[in-house]
Amino acid sequence: MAAEQINITAALGFSSSSIQSVARSFTGTFTPTGGRYFGGTQRLTTTPAAIDLGGISSIHWVIAKNLDATNNALLRAATGAADTITLKPGECCVYPSTTSTPFGSSSASTVDLEYIVVEA
Repeated sequence: MAAEQINITAALGFSSSSIQSVARSFTGTFTPTGGRYFGGTQRLTTTPAAIDLGGISSIHWVIAKNLDATNNALLRAATGAADTITLKPGECCVYPSTTSTPFGSSSASTVDLEYIVVEA
């Protein structure tokens, strides 16, 4: 059986008729110290709630996407902490987490957040 490995590819491009276009992509391969992951879709309301980690106590990599068509998904490091990531409708992000208790909420009504967390 192969060792656990995390592969991340990120790309961003910008084009405009009035200025020079630009595009960048980055790839990285990382070896986690743990061997577990958890993911799914969680409904977020305007009240901050812990993101379900499926029993993983120490996470590091997170990928998340706001599935809502209208409202923002708000992510924060812990209960009572300030929002650190705002995902507008349809937006996604990949980031290394510095907390083992991430929280999420919606800017209004509810949003569905699709995500995967990988053990540190």
